[in-house]
Amino acid sequence: MTEAQIKQAVRERDGMACTRCGVSNAEHKRLTGRQLQVHRVVQGSEYSITLGVCVTLCRKCHDQEPRKIRTKEEIAREHAAYLESNPPPPRPRPATIAEFLAGELRAARAALRLTLKEAGERADVHYVAISRYESGKAVPTLESLYKLADAYGVEVSEIVPPNALGLLPKAKTKKPKE
Repeated sequence: MTEAQIKQAVRERDGMACTRCGVSNAEHKRLTGRQLQVHRVVQGSEYSITLGVCVTLCRKCHDQEPRKIRTKEEIAREHAAYLESNPPPPRPRPATIAEFLAGELRAARAALRLTLKEAGERADVHYVAISRYESGKAVPTLESLYKLADAYGVEVSEIVPPNALGLLPKAKTKKPKE
């Protein structure tokens, strides 16, 4: 997160109000022409601006109250308590192998900034098939997966976990005409 994003998150965490006197951000802005400020509550350059070491204060409260100096242990406890009460949202897990491969293939192609047609030409796989793989509507054969991985300059193991290789369809072989 950027410093501006962290400061906005601190303001939102503190209810868009001064943590000492309770004046709202809107009222502070009306009176002073500035929004509430986010301040570190510890001194020293070794403390970067993070959610755990910042509070929202109005200018009056900031000027009246000297900064409270806390130990690293106190900050670590407060930070752990914050993380415990505000856990990160769980990452959605793909429901099928097709959905998993869709995200991995799309990311690999996007990293190279290739269009579907360019990727198809590189891998010798039709671009419509690549589109279906990346949308999760189809699962690539192992042969197609190797071609795509080679075209993207990655190993198949970077796209598919080893335990999922057995779930991929086998390449269809044409029977010779008699």
